[in-house]
Amino acid sequence: MRNYREFQQSNFTLRRELDFYLLSQGIYTKPLNRYSLSTMHGENEINRTLEAYDYALSKMS
Repeated sequence: MRNYREFQQSNFTLRRELDFYLLSQGIYTKPLNRYSLSTMHGENEINRTLEAYDYALSKMS
């Protein structure tokens, strides 16, 4: 995204669905916000997040 116009063209319904599935797997993302990675996230946290994304995307497709 380069500007607010592009952001307004996002599929917010799809994003809410993704956020719901991630939350059901114990991964909280601030609703409709950008994703961030912290230096406090270790290999375990990153792998757990990736597993939750795999689950969420499989449910959505």
